Amino acid sequence: MRYRRLIFWRGSSSSRKRPAICSGLSGLEPLESRTLLSGVTLITHGYQIDTQTLPNWVDVMAQAIASEASPDTAIYEVDVTANDSTIQKLSGKSPSDPNNHEADVFVLLNWTSIASNPAVNSTAIADHIAPLFSNVYSSLGIVRPLGELPIHLIGHSRGGSVISELAKDLASKGFWVDQLTTLDPHPVQSPFLIDVPDPDVVVPNNVIFADNYFQTDNLDITEAFVTGSSVVGAHNINLNGLAIGHSGVHRFYQGTIDLTATSDGDGSISNSWYDAVGPRDSVGFAWSDILGGTRPTDGWAFGDGAPRVTAAVQSTGFSRWDNIVLGNYAGSITQGQTVPVDLGFQDFNHDATITIGFDNDTNPYNGRSNVTSLKTAWASATALTESTLDSAFEYESTVPTLGLAPGDYHLFAMISNGVHTRYDYAQGVVTVAAAPVPVISVDDVTVTEGTPAVFTIHLSNPSPNPVTVSYAALDGAASASGKDYRLKQGKVTFNPGETTKTVIASVPNDAFYEDDETFSLQLGNAVGATISDDTAQATILDNDPAPVISVTSVSGKERDAGTKSMLFKVTLSAAVNRAVTVQFDTAEGSATANSDYVPISQTVTFLPGRSRTQKIAVPILGDTSTEGNEDFTVSLGSPVNAELGQSEATGTIIDDEFAPYDIAGLTFMARITRGSTPYASHGSFSVTAADVGNTYELSGDGADVLDSFGDYTYTRTDKNSAIVNLIDSITGASLMALTFTSASKTKYKLTRIGGGGGSQNGVIAVEQLADLDLAIAL
Repeated sequence: MRYRRLIFWRGSSSSRKRPAICSGLSGLEPLESRTLLSGVTLITHGYQIDTQTLPNWVDVMAQAIASEASPDTAIYEVDVTANDSTIQKLSGKSPSDPNNHEADVFVLLNWTSIASNPAVNSTAIADHIAPLFSNVYSSLGIVRPLGELPIHLIGHSRGGSVISELAKDLASKGFWVDQLTTLDPHPVQSPFLIDVPDPDVVVPNNVIFADNYFQTDNLDITEAFVTGSSVVGAHNINLNGLAIGHSGVHRFYQGTIDLTATSDGDGSISNSWYDAVGPRDSVGFAWSDILGGTRPTDGWAFGDGAPRVTAAVQSTGFSRWDNIVLGNYAGSITQGQTVPVDLGFQDFNHDATITIGFDNDTNPYNGRSNVTSLKTAWASATALTESTLDSAFEYESTVPTLGLAPGDYHLFAMISNGVHTRYDYAQGVVTVAAAPVPVISVDDVTVTEGTPAVFTIHLSNPSPNPVTVSYAALDGAASASGKDYRLKQGKVTFNPGETTKTVIASVPNDAFYEDDETFSLQLGNAVGATISDDTAQATILDNDPAPVISVTSVSGKERDAGTKSMLFKVTLSAAVNRAVTVQFDTAEGSATANSDYVPISQTVTFLPGRSRTQKIAVPILGDTSTEGNEDFTVSLGSPVNAELGQSEATGTIIDDEFAPYDIAGLTFMARITRGSTPYASHGSFSVTAADVGNTYELSGDGADVLDSFGDYTYTRTDKNSAIVNLIDSITGASLMALTFTSASKTKYKLTRIGGGGGSQNGVIAVEQLADLDLAIAL
């Protein structure tokens, strides 16, 4: 079940020493022999024939418990009569006494005057004593209600019924009872003995732990065969076979308080009694809050025991008491570390605040003058809420130790709803050791430009005092003046408890492709700490893509002699903050190196802040040969700090000499006109040869052309000839010539140079029909 972990809050004990129960820390040291817990213990007797004297064993038991707790323990006696009750202080220091460092309180409940009164039952006795826990008695040093402390009720015989009823009364106000101990419980219920019978002994559901010791084989004639019984919901120890009788049960319990006791003032105690249920120091009082032994689970409200009896809780007319139980913690810890806290609580109206912290003693009533560093050592939390008001909740947290001077402390918890407050102290001592002098270090950092550089400065351990350290930036490849980063000098302060601080340098995002750059943060002038690592380096990673280098093709005319530079553009796509290089080389195409151009091989360099375009000159060699257009290739390679884009380009050398035009295989259309009047609509002519010395024949499929002129041929007379004679194939007469003005031109003129006859005086327009974009006019 949810609350099961609370079963082991009260640690085991094989001796009278409080256990050093650890939680979450290693290297814990053994602690002092006794650690004390503030609380109120009430002890009461049963049926008494003697109506004047409190049984001796009650006082002896109170003194024994007080001896286990503290010499300062305050012992009070409450005397109950049929109509009234009075309280007096017997010994010890009042809880409000600032010199009382324990605040344990013991109450002797004396109702001997009515213990044999047949008109008074245990419920009436309980009703008289219940206000003791919620009232104050300032004249007796009880300035706060005793119910603010954990409550342990111990009752023998008929007194078992009294404390059972008292637990119910406390439940009606909302109180949890830490422990209910019944010693051979024997309610008086026979009609011939009492007019108003005692209720059965039960364990109400507001009891955290219940233990019961009983015998049923009493043969002692002086006690009229009075026997006890087991109690549902309690951890029961059957003492049958020990021949201890009814009174021997409270002596048995006394022997677990005072391990050396041989009597409790009313009879003897034998060590042999504990052979079957002992050892003597591990039963009985060992399970009290004072000694903190591991409580058997069958007696726990949150353990495996039998169901408890539901006790009615008053619902109107008052503010109910909330409850808290603190898990144990003991150990050694260094200043600045935290102590884990595990607690259970009950918050009826969900309006309570839980406070946990440290105290130099276990007395919450002495003004807390010995509580150290309340503001920094306490941690508060609002109680958790659930749908059922009477549910028990669990809360886990940690308590810092900053502000605590080295020494021993007690961990405590408090729950308050503004009207009522209850306390609990953890068993054991928390020893706080002085924190070592903290050491400062700083981490390197790597960021991408555009992202702030966050330096983390560490303190090796928390300091109880503020720690300061100065810082300043140092340029590296990155510089503040170059706007690579921005950071002013300054100082950071570690407040108590803090172990990390950050210093932030802004890093702008630029558009330059550049090397990764660094700058540093340097620490100095530490106060309250030493510096182990005073310098951290920030590396700024460039986030800009590598620029692209490209080259473009170029064309140009050659000269008849000398050289002319052909300029190739090599461009960089983006600005850079570091040098970029690329290899530039030429390679032959139809152009021949050292004949048509001068080959080059060179490294092209782009420097930061310079032009992103460079012109590379390739010398072109002039000549007078008719050789047509030629080309060569340039290529880029081996880029550094850049990538290649268009890495190859062509240099085209345009031949500026006359080049014969070869029209072999082309088809033309002729249009013949006389003046402005068309003579024939069209005709097509094919060139059948183009070699020097051969005859070119124009043959037509248009009847008008052939009828008018017949078949014509022209002959190219030499390679460089610009005039081609057009010969009438019938007469052999030279009629006209075709003039080529340039091999690269797209328009040609056919000029009439001879012949006669009116029919030859017209203009023939010749238009290309095939691949070349030519228009030949006649």
